[in-house]
Amino acid sequence: MCKLLGCPEELTCAFGCLNFMGNPPMISVSCIANCAADGCPAAQFFFDQVANCLLANIGSCGPSISCLMGMCQSEIAACLGKLTCN
Repeated sequence: MCKLLGCPEELTCAFGCLNFMGNPPMISVSCIANCAADGCPAAQFFFDQVANCLLANIGSCGPSISCLMGMCQSEIAACLGKLTCN
């Protein structure tokens, strides 16, 4: 049985699925889905909140991770607060 991931681990996994350095930038949706699937239900809720915020703000921030993190600061903080699946 696989260990379920907490939200910070899901985010770390998902950020590994992004390649903003390419031309055009690449996002592997299946990779991100796999990261989310490995999370426990409580972690998935917070992961979804971060993912929705990032997607809502990518148009105004572009590939700037620092901009996206600033725009989604509260969602990321809530995710980081969900370290475990207990």
